[in-house]
Amino acid sequence: PLGIECWPEGRIQQEQMLAALGAGLDPVFRDTPVTPEMVVIPAGSYRRGNANNKFKVNIVCSFAIGKYPVTVADWKYYVENSGVSYVPSDNGWEGDTLPVTNVNWYDAQNYVRWLSAHTGKTYRLLSEAEWEYASRAGTVTEYYWGDEIGHNNCNCQDSGSEWSRRSASPVGSFKPNAFGIYDMLGNVWEWLEDIWHDNYEESPTDGGAWVVGGNPLGRVMRGGSWSSFPQYARCAHRLGSVPSVRNCNFGLRLARTLP
Repeated sequence: PLGIECWPEGRIQQEQMLAALGAGLDPVFRDTPVTPEMVVIPAGSYRRGNANNKFKVNIVCSFAIGKYPVTVADWKYYVENSGVSYVPSDNGWEGDTLPVTNVNWYDAQNYVRWLSAHTGKTYRLLSEAEWEYASRAGTVTEYYWGDEIGHNNCNCQDSGSEWSRRSASPVGSFKPNAFGIYDMLGNVWEWLEDIWHDNYEESPTDGGAWVVGGNPLGRVMRGGSWSSFPQYARCAHRLGSVPSVRNCNFGLRLARTLP
């Protein structure tokens, strides 16, 4: 094991508490009463990638991550207070606690820029290395609950949830990982900061986003969605997409830089 890999949940939560204290925050916080809940993630080391092809990463700085994917309600508040006119399609689904979908990478960037200006804090998209670190939460298995998709652990094809292959599910419908983060696997693909590269050769080892080289017409997404096969909803699985694409499987999750 490297770094936090295979730590018991109690130790992970203790490290979260220490990181939050160092930043002058609660482990779970909001910057304003109407902005998304954020979870403090401690710095640490782990190995990312598939079981037969691991790459060591040292997350050098603690950061915060959205407790849930950005929701329909979060986006409505953004539209009402920013002057942005784009209202994503709801796909015929109803509910403010559903993850917002039909947003592309540029929409996501506009949202985090507005949220940063609105709060005076630095919001952004996660790096790919941060995303997998937060998703695994110390585990080394295919999913953060084990090596099999199991029953009702997330919302994707063959997961046994009531929403599988039908629609996105309300955020927080399944058990969180050891960091206390919900819906990291399944439900919606999440846009990340990184440019698409075919592999991790020469990738940053400090947890930062990889934004040089690669294919500038592609951006990385992670997590799988409500319509994905289980193998696409694993902690290690990667997807690249043209950043201008909007569809009913694509959403986002926030990151926030800590002091």
